[in-house]
Amino acid sequence: MPNIGTHVKRGNEPIQVQKGEIPFTTLDIPHTWNKDAIAPKDYQASFQRFQPRQLDKSKDATHVITKLLEDKEAQLGDLRGWYNQVAESHGKVRVETRLLMSLSRKIDAVFAEDMRCAIETSDIETVEQLIKEVDEDPILAMIVKRSTSMENVQAMLPKVQQGNVAKSREGMDTGGGRDTRRASSAEILRTLKREKIKGWEHITFNPETGRLNLVTEILFAKKASVYTKDNPSAEFEDPEVAEAVLQEIARLYAIFQMPFEVVQVHKKAYASKGVDGGVHEEWLQDLAMTRATRIIDELQSIGVPKAAMTPKVEMTERSVVMQYCNFTMSYNHIYFHSQSGTISLKTKVLWEKRLYSRDQQDIPDAQFAEPAVASKVFSEVMKIAKFYKSDVDVVFHKTYSNCFDDEHKQWLDELNDNRSEKVKDDLVEIGLPDEKVEARVDVVDGEVEDGLAFHIEIVQDSGTAVGRKDTTASMAGPKGPDHVLEVNCCGNFDFNGTFKPCGMHNEQVKYRHTGGGKPTITYGADGFWYMCVNHDTRTGVYKCRELAGSEAWKHCTTNNSGLLPIVKKVVLHNGAPTLRSSRTGSVSFAQ
Repeated sequence: MPNIGTHVKRGNEPIQVQKGEIPFTTLDIPHTWNKDAIAPKDYQASFQRFQPRQLDKSKDATHVITKLLEDKEAQLGDLRGWYNQVAESHGKVRVETRLLMSLSRKIDAVFAEDMRCAIETSDIETVEQLIKEVDEDPILAMIVKRSTSMENVQAMLPKVQQGNVAKSREGMDTGGGRDTRRASSAEILRTLKREKIKGWEHITFNPETGRLNLVTEILFAKKASVYTKDNPSAEFEDPEVAEAVLQEIARLYAIFQMPFEVVQVHKKAYASKGVDGGVHEEWLQDLAMTRATRIIDELQSIGVPKAAMTPKVEMTERSVVMQYCNFTMSYNHIYFHSQSGTISLKTKVLWEKRLYSRDQQDIPDAQFAEPAVASKVFSEVMKIAKFYKSDVDVVFHKTYSNCFDDEHKQWLDELNDNRSEKVKDDLVEIGLPDEKVEARVDVVDGEVEDGLAFHIEIVQDSGTAVGRKDTTASMAGPKGPDHVLEVNCCGNFDFNGTFKPCGMHNEQVKYRHTGGGKPTITYGADGFWYMCVNHDTRTGVYKCRELAGSEAWKHCTTNNSGLLPIVKKVVLHNGAPTLRSSRTGSVSFAQ
């Protein structure tokens, strides 16, 4: 502040001052304040005469150090910087001794906390950096020795290095730095759940390709002890869940009895995430192999032969199913098409021949020419059917196009029906529930090689074969005739027995003995029913105006004698379709 006495009085006029000066006169002389002097243009270029001192608090050491001491998040570098600035200023930067001691204690506390956190998190880079700073800065070494023993820190370095290795390995375990409890992505797992088959909760399986995916992953414990060992170990995160998954794999093997690989996939590290995969790649592959082997050991303990399983490790750079099994599917006698759910024949299933001629018609029953071969075919069919646990349709191919007459056509239809039923009966005999197997005859285009005249469809709950989009069930009536004739008491024993419909003659149903021989019952042009040979009324033995009425049958010729036939009509069904209630969601019919 300028001294009033230094100013010369210039009469009654106000004192004229230069820019930057503060005019002071006697208290009774009016004066003015030069507002421009408050913010000088350049502090360095010109002398600021009589200018009140203006403090820049951002550069004031006392102010800044006080703020740092109050800041709970103050960084070690900032604290050390101001301490060294004061210590090396040779008195140019003046702060109170008390404040400087508080700053040194703050540095000591922050250093000790940083070192503790680095050791606990196995951050070897931070630990080594702090040690280096102590070695290079004697002042820092003097400050931190009160709370931190550098000898103890040096002794703990091997443990920190080991922990850092474990941390890096854990970061790359099934995902290259991802911190997740699931190896496979959520989207992949949702897709697998949509592909689940009824009766299988934890796996999906394709009997054509042999690929088994785990809907429920088998997770392994992520412990530090696992990642610090040179020889990795494998422990299940949840043993109960793992057992449930492995039980289903064992059940599947029991059905197909085919060798398979247990594959543990390892995902490569992401370089963008700061993970160096090359350092620990070999160890991680050993870890994946150890886990696959652990799964095999558990499967062996519940009944799967160890010789049937092979551990395998795969590398991937994208999101895939991280655990799966790959069965070697080898069907010797069938082909399975998973998209359509159709089982077709690779090995021929031959039938015993049946004769149809004018003089002799064999009973159109169905018997295999080689039952042992048929049994092998059906055993492979049984494996697929047991896996799907759904309904099965036996579809016999109707391949004939030319017939002698309507009786011949009916005979062929009955033969096809019986053969389809034979396949069904054999499947039921080896273990399929009768209510889940349906047999039918369908017309197919083209020629079918002998022995390959049927296929089998796996039917979903919707009533359609696996993979089919058409959900409309085919309507069909009951198989076989709706009635038969029972003939008894004939003097001519050839006509005793059961007669079944075999076509039309003179606009009436005609009948043939179920034994397949010549005896027939036919309606003649004269209005009589005849028991004759091959529908030739001229060879008639008995005749009657009513087929199975109250009128008695009589001999066709007056010179014949003997017992007369008694004919009874037996109704088998009324011809209406009967719903089979056991097939949920589908419409099928049975006799």
